[in-house]
Amino acid sequence: MKKNNKGMTLVECIIAMAVFAVATTGFTMAATSCIRAQIKSHARNRIANEQTTNLEHFSNYSKVIDPTLLNVKEMPEKYGVSFDFGTIKVVNKDVYGYTALADPEDKTYQLSFISPIERVTVLPGEWWITIYNADPTDKSFDIYAQPGFIFFNNEKEDAGTESLDRIYPANGGMRKIGIRNISGDNSSALVISDNSTKSQTINLVDYATEKNTDNTAGYVSIYYENGEFVNKETYESNHAGE
Repeated sequence: MKKNNKGMTLVECIIAMAVFAVATTGFTMAATSCIRAQIKSHARNRIANEQTTNLEHFSNYSKVIDPTLLNVKEMPEKYGVSFDFGTIKVVNKDVYGYTALADPEDKTYQLSFISPIERVTVLPGEWWITIYNADPTDKSFDIYAQPGFIFFNNEKEDAGTESLDRIYPANGGMRKIGIRNISGDNSSALVISDNSTKSQTINLVDYATEKNTDNTAGYVSIYYENGEFVNKETYESNHAGE
C-alpha cells in the first residue's frame, strides 16, 4: 500500500486558517451583539423601574421628600380630562402633569403621568382628604362639613362651608378635597354619604395616614367598600394576603 505523507500545503493551511477566522469572527460578532442587546435591555428596565419608583414616592411622599431628589418635575401646563358616566359627565380642567428622569442630563428614557389634583402642603388646622372608591361599581358621594369647618381646594381657596358638589369616583378611582378647621372638633369634622343608606361621621385623626404631633393637620384616606367608609389600616387589613 502506498502512503501519502505529503500533508497540507502552506496555501491550504492559510486558506483553512482564513475560513476559521471568518467563522470565528462571525460567531464573536453575533455573541457580542446579543450581549450588548441584553445589557441595553437590562439598563432600560432598571431605569424604567427607577423612574416608576420615583413617581410612586413622589405621589405618596412628596410632602416629606424633596421632589428634586427624585428628579420629578411638574409640567408647566394643565390638562383637561372628562369622564362620561352615561347620564353624568364629570369634567376636570385642572389635571396636573409630572415627569420623571433617572438622569436629568439624559432624556433618552423619560416617564410622565397626570394627577387629578396638585400636591398640597397642609398648614395647622388643614386636612387633605383622599376618598377612594374600592367598590366594584361607580359611586357618587355627598360630603358635608360640620360646624366650624370649611372646605378648600388645591389653590387654598375656600370652597364652601356646608357641602361640596356631589363627587363621582369611578370604580378604583379617587377624589381629593381639603377641609380647614376654623373652630370645630376634628372627631366629627364631616359627614359623608353614599346616597343610599350609608351616612357616616368621619373622625379626621382616626382616618389620618399622616398627621402632625398635635393632631391638628395631616393627610386623610377614606376607603369606600361594601357600603362602609373605612380608614387605610382597616382596608389593608381586609385585603391582607391578596
